[in-house]
Amino acid sequence: MRKMLPIVMVVAAAYSTHAFADEVTCESKSSKRVECSMDTRGEVRIVKQLSNAACVEGRTWGLSKHSVWVDKGCRAVFASHIGDRHDGRRDDGHDHDDDRHDGHGHGNDRDDDRRDDRGRDDDRRGNDRRDDRRDDQRDDDRDGRRDSQRGGGSRIAFLNAKCPGNIEVHADEGGPVYINGKEARFNPSNENYYEASGGGVTVSVSRNTDGSQSVSYSGPGRANGVCRVTSD
Repeated sequence: MRKMLPIVMVVAAAYSTHAFADEVTCESKSSKRVECSMDTRGEVRIVKQLSNAACVEGRTWGLSKHSVWVDKGCRAVFASHIGDRHDGRRDDGHDHDDDRHDGHGHGNDRDDDRRDDRGRDDDRRGNDRRDDRRDDQRDDDRDGRRDSQRGGGSRIAFLNAKCPGNIEVHADEGGPVYINGKEARFNPSNENYYEASGGGVTVSVSRNTDGSQSVSYSGPGRANGVCRVTSD
């Protein structure tokens, strides 16, 4: 009996290593699309979402032949599940033995297993649908905020600027606007002027007649000044 114990432990370890073959963290920064190398031969799913932005399969994340991609701020840990082929072969051998001794009993077991699998699949699909609805709602909320930035008569152009006090401003074409890496609250005025606020800082952006942009800021303690535009 003592000789058989290490063998059982080795079989159990081999079984556990086949459950999740690959685990990858992939992050979309500044709302840009990023691809991360990954084994995608099996089922790939999110095991931990790291971002406030929604991660919706087919919209903000998906799969290519040898990688997973993320977009629009989705950041998450993905895992690839390819099953346990060793366990399947062991079950086949066990099934053949059972067939020789008790074919009817084994058939009943298969029926019970199929019913159990259908029940678990139904529960999983129900949970997935509820998760999808929550993700869609969060995505719609984000799209609504972005639409509000595009509206109001103000058109946001691509912008990078640095302000005194280590304040950095970034705007994607059409929005949103970020202050020190965090999405700011957008306050439109007219087609050539808008303000964005966040983290106690308010940034004012105006478009000049030559198409260039001017940026100024105000912050805590009556701090204010002109920001340097690094690229348009």
